[in-house]
Amino acid sequence: MRLDRLLRPVIATAAFVALAAASAVAQAQQTLRLTFASGYPPTFIFVQEMQRSFAEEMNRELARKGNRYRIEWNFALAGTLARIPGMLEAMETGQAEFGHVAHLFAPGKLPLQNVDAYTPFALPDHRNAGRVAQELIRDVPAVREQYTRLGLVHLSDFPLDDYVLVSKVPINSMADLRGRKVGGAGANLNWLQGTGAAGVATTGAQAYTDLKNGVFDALLAPLSFVLNAKYHEVAPHIVRLNVASLNAGQIVANRAAYDKLPPEVREAAVAAAATFRTRYNDALDKALADVEKTLTAAGAKFSTLPAAERARWAASLPDLAGNWARELDAKGLPGTAVVKAHMAAVRRAGLEPARAWDR
Repeated sequence: MRLDRLLRPVIATAAFVALAAASAVAQAQQTLRLTFASGYPPTFIFVQEMQRSFAEEMNRELARKGNRYRIEWNFALAGTLARIPGMLEAMETGQAEFGHVAHLFAPGKLPLQNVDAYTPFALPDHRNAGRVAQELIRDVPAVREQYTRLGLVHLSDFPLDDYVLVSKVPINSMADLRGRKVGGAGANLNWLQGTGAAGVATTGAQAYTDLKNGVFDALLAPLSFVLNAKYHEVAPHIVRLNVASLNAGQIVANRAAYDKLPPEVREAAVAAAATFRTRYNDALDKALADVEKTLTAAGAKFSTLPAAERARWAASLPDLAGNWARELDAKGLPGTAVVKAHMAAVRRAGLEPARAWDR
């Protein structure tokens, strides 16, 4: 008998077994339909990386864990589910399983997370801001407990790069701020105390329209926001302040929805959150590498606030951190302890703050 006739049944059997195995794998894989939401559009670097380096990375993690689960993501971005600051309530009520919240717009519910907004001129670079934020969530139980009380799972913080002043007219000194309306987000408006400027609340997504329509004359914003949102088109003067890089917000999960997910999926979320932090910092570094060249070519005019004016600004501020901490202490929250922990982390990063808010 010819060899091919002898092998034909064996080959057929092997093919059948392979097909059956593939079918079993396909049947075993479960598709989970989940929503990730943000009030910001994907023009912002952090939203891009939340998609690529968190949500989509979860599927890569699940594939590495045996491919038993796959997530079909619905991305509800640019306020299609909820605008900032409404994202926090949307996550509390389970309108999305995963999402981005911004504590700057929720000082009543996430007060302790706002410590860096009350300690300006201490932490001017985003990589150290990210490290300090992660240390606080790791080392200070009260910071973590804020999320537990809200029915949320904290997965990651992420920092913004140093704030600049985007203005319709040149700003060379504190005196140039007097009488001007300046936009800012939440507690950041406190940085204007003593400058003579009037603070106007806005958000990163709304600020372009507000600048264009004259709601304010200048804006405090991270330089990456200027690049992403094109603020320079309506306010071409960009002043480097060396004032603060802030913990910008969090990736969170709704606790009730999260607890229903298989353990492998929860593990993938934790791993993806760590990947997000690394890749987001790399993406931000890349965007900032040529940002001045890019914006200058587009018509922006850069300057740097003189060191003497910066020192004068820092010294002229009231005791922002102390006042904030004492107010929280009176409510039974460890405000003073958080300020001390934050400033200690700043110094461990090798930084010497222009103002020692804990002393």
